[in-house]
Order: sequence, then structure tokens, then C-alpha cells
Amino acid sequence: MLVQGYCLPNEYRIEFSVPRGVVYTSQPLDNARFLSKYFRESKHRIVAVGDVVVANLISTGFYPTIAVIDYKTKRNIVLTHAQFSKVYERSYVIVNPPGMISLNAIRALVEVLSNNIMALIEVKGEEDLLVLPILSLSKSNDIVLYGQPDKGLVVVGVDEITRKTALNFWSLLKPCVQWLELDATNS
Repeated sequence: MLVQGYCLPNEYRIEFSVPRGVVYTSQPLDNARFLSKYFRESKHRIVAVGDVVVANLISTGFYPTIAVIDYKTKRNIVLTHAQFSKVYERSYVIVNPPGMISLNAIRALVEVLSNNIMALIEVKGEEDLLVLPILSLSKSNDIVLYGQPDKGLVVVGVDEITRKTALNFWSLLKPCVQWLELDATNS
């Protein structure tokens, strides 16, 4: 399947790998327990990106308002659809190849982030770079959580500065078309 979108050039990969919020470095489940207790008492919309982040929050009984997953961590399957099927009001399946932000993903994120519903976004491909459009499109006071491999959990409070920074990163991406083979390993 040919997919249109924006690709991250190799020369900017290191810059994109720097955490852009507060990094919690405890064990993932400990981070989730601490944060889910706080989030239960807050009015913020929580957007969680990444299977480990979402799985650990759910294991504490907390379901983020928006969960973005690809059912894999470091290419290993960690979650199943059954863990989410009864919780979220809407479910979206998007195609987003590794190293890319697809137009399909952008359209789905615009729709989800402009509404106040519980939504699950299932990614065929990879969800890592989707943090960028999520930060660009989220409302002020939303909280975005994402995993930083081998570092911890990153927590970003969205405000005007956050959105400006995210939009500046967009200028580093290049329009592109990629091929994504959809098979059992991409579901």
C-alpha cells in the first residue's frame, strides 16, 4: 500500500529523540500508578501514545481519553484488541509507516482531538512520530504521555509554547510517499 505523508530525514532523528517534557524514570508500572492517581483527580484530557504507556495506565484501572497504539513495543506484540474493545466510544484504524506521519493519521487525529470522546487509535505501522501532530493539535491543558525507549515516561502539558515548538519541528519533515506492506505483523 502506498502511503502519503511527511517523513523524518535521518539527519534529524537525534533531535526528535530528545524528550520534550518531564521524564519519569521509575519503573513503568510505578510511573503509571503515580500518574493515574493524579489524573483521576484532574479535569485534563489525557492522550497516551505507545503500548507500554497505555498498557501500564490500564493496568492501574485508568483509561486515557485518547489511546494511540500499534500493539507492539520494540517490534514485539504487547497488547491485544480485546483489552480495549469495550472501553472506547470510537475506534480508528490508521496506516502510518515507520519514520512517517501519514495524511491518514493527520486526518484521524484532527477528528479525534477536536471532539471530546474516548477514542482508540490503532496504528498499522508505527505510532512513534504521531506525538508531533498530537502536540500540534491538542487543546491547551491537555496532557500528552509517551514512552521514551530506555529512558522513561514523558509527560507534556500542552500550551501555546508546546504547540509552537511542535509546529517548528514540522518544518524539518519532508513530504514523501512510502510503501507499507500490510500483513499479520502490522495489525
